[in-house]
Amino acid sequence: MGETYKAQVSYGREPMKIHICHVLPSHYTDVTLIIYKVYGKHKQWWHEFMCTENDMDWYIELGEIMKSKIPKK
Repeated sequence: MGETYKAQVSYGREPMKIHICHVLPSHYTDVTLIIYKVYGKHKQWWHEFMCTENDMDWYIELGEIMKSKIPKK
């Protein structure tokens, strides 16, 4: 909780900075839920989403892969 990452989430076309807001246990065994937010540049407000810990690990890994493929300006 309280950490930030560059991740490829379904909300954006390229990796975005995400802020972890809450980490919650689930009713299911071995599942942790993560609530995170991203700042939408178009409408200028925060968007909050929820995913599992496994999904978040994949978003962060995919963000690293995508970041290395985007040409620098």
